[in-house]
Amino acid sequence: MQQLEETVSSLLGQLMNTENDPISQEEDSLKMTPQMLQMIITAVVNGSQTSSEASKEKEVKDLPKLKEGTIRYRKDGRYEGRYMCDGMQKSVYARTQKDCINKLKKAIRERDKREESQKSYRNITLNDWFDKWINTFKTNIKEQSRTEITTRYNNYIKPVLGFRKIKTLTTLDLQECLNDIFYKSVRKRAYRELKAIFNKAQVTDIITKTPMLGVEDLTKKSAKKTKVLSQKEHKAFLTFLQKEREELRYVVELVSYTGLRLGEVCALELCDIDFKNKTITINKSMNKRTSEIGPPKTEQSNRTIPLMAPAEKSIREYIEIYEPENRLFNQFTSSNLSNSVRYYAKKYGLDGISIHSFRTYFVSLCATLGIDLKVRQKWAGHKDARITNDVYTRIQPSLELKSVQKFNENTI
Repeated sequence: MQQLEETVSSLLGQLMNTENDPISQEEDSLKMTPQMLQMIITAVVNGSQTSSEASKEKEVKDLPKLKEGTIRYRKDGRYEGRYMCDGMQKSVYARTQKDCINKLKKAIRERDKREESQKSYRNITLNDWFDKWINTFKTNIKEQSRTEITTRYNNYIKPVLGFRKIKTLTTLDLQECLNDIFYKSVRKRAYRELKAIFNKAQVTDIITKTPMLGVEDLTKKSAKKTKVLSQKEHKAFLTFLQKEREELRYVVELVSYTGLRLGEVCALELCDIDFKNKTITINKSMNKRTSEIGPPKTEQSNRTIPLMAPAEKSIREYIEIYEPENRLFNQFTSSNLSNSVRYYAKKYGLDGISIHSFRTYFVSLCATLGIDLKVRQKWAGHKDARITNDVYTRIQPSLELKSVQKFNENTI
């Protein structure tokens, strides 16, 4: 519009100059006068304005219809759409009115969908949701893990909170339930599982906010690291087992020089040991509860590790004495092996020692000898190298003493 007005002014100026020109005045008397040009320009401008207004009216008619919510124009040049959700006013923003209306309608549809989902699960109890959760979101876990999770829930959560509607449970209800669990290890696992259960309830819009946000894991501060023997203590304990229970000594020795897990060493078969190529293949594990043999703990647990010289010596001696036919340590199950190690360790005077302590001993020994972290991770069958480094690695006292001597020699 401004450009059109500038053009009009320019033309009028030229016409005024022409009127003052004597030569031009003698020319064609039918020449257009400034008044005529002004009338034409005015008509064009009025027509343009009328066309613009009609275009705006059409644009307004083409806007999507709103059944709910409001639209307003903001000082920053954006449009704001407002609607109610969970008793609070919420907003969406866009550069154009049409985009803002579309965003607002989408937000309202999503809100209605959530409310419909919540309505269908309004009366669902924690028991019902637990069944739904474990059968829908935990289909890829091992049967042993499924059994353990279900057993923990049935023994500690179900009798207290299972009959309650999930939407009525509070942070206080869940904290008190967990606090009443005597065993710290059970309490810690129950805490993790309840957290996962309620997180999924929130994600699937059954509840608007998980009450587990305020629940404290009271086992964190009291968590203790597995005790690891020094090489001197380790040798002395093996000598003790040789006198007390010889076959147990061979199991402990093998775990100490391979880092096998409890279930893995119990499931180990003669065919898994390759004396020619000096390797051991781990591809199965024994369930501690049922003593059934199945796949190992994780995908990374399927591995082939080197058959170290002390481990090979121990296995050969054991085979010569006990002549196993298939499973190497067929006199042990995961359960009685675990109990036996604890019993003889306590008898020897070592508290807090389990079969797992000797797996940790192996990983720590590898670190002491300077074996690369990624190699240690592979041998241990860990998914994350941080677990190998932070949880399983301990500094042997002898290494620390040598480090002090090295420091002193290079600084004095």
